[in-house]
Amino acid sequence: MGYTVVTEDVSFVIPPANVEAALVALKGIAALADTVDAPASLIAAIEDHGFDARDTSDGGVALTCYCDKSATQDELVLTLTPYAEEGSFIEWRGEQDERWRDLVHDGKLYTQYPQVSWGPDPSDPGLAAAVPPTLSTIIPTLYRDGTNCKASGQIRLTGPITPTQIAALRDALDEGLYYAPADIGHTHLGSHEWPHGFPRDGVDHCWHEMDVDNIDIVATEDLAESGDHIQHGGTPAQFITAVTAAAERGWPSSTLNSDH
Repeated sequence: MGYTVVTEDVSFVIPPANVEAALVALKGIAALADTVDAPASLIAAIEDHGFDARDTSDGGVALTCYCDKSATQDELVLTLTPYAEEGSFIEWRGEQDERWRDLVHDGKLYTQYPQVSWGPDPSDPGLAAAVPPTLSTIIPTLYRDGTNCKASGQIRLTGPITPTQIAALRDALDEGLYYAPADIGHTHLGSHEWPHGFPRDGVDHCWHEMDVDNIDIVATEDLAESGDHIQHGGTPAQFITAVTAAAERGWPSSTLNSDH
């Protein structure tokens, strides 16, 4: 039992630059631990939803066809929409001969229905859009003073971080863990936690810990408005650029206290 849908024409492409981010969006936090080739992993994730897919000649991924009972194919297409090429589309036919087309325009997914020809021009869809969820990245941080008193925080990034970006972030951190917040424009957690009497001679120092092993990716709408000392780092690319630049300068704020 169930309602069968098939694709009649598909031109739905994830360009090479978006393959890794699309995989993270589709598979969530589990993708961060993936060690296999990213395009192959994205194809596997797509095929888990019943779609066939293939590598493109330039390293992207293209959906090819679907012919099965209606299940999670709509969720798949909506999740991939922000990473698809502009104008990507899928033409569908239902078992009662119904026809419709999903069209990507400006990062949103529009559904069109045939009349004499396909509906509004993509530059002016004129239809209600299903808006894909936006994703955010949360990086836990920690400060330990010289007496081992601790203050926890988090850095929030706009968009999902990819495994390649996490590797670059880890490489930029001192010993893969430590950073000086002042060198990336962030506020010392000690000044948040203990606003009176900070800094204390012989106790406080500059070094913080960035827990890249416990990075989380969540729907932006699910983020709490408040939390442990939230600081914002822009997009993952912007944040990694800032951290890498600080590392190349030798973490200059570390001269405040060179002991971790």
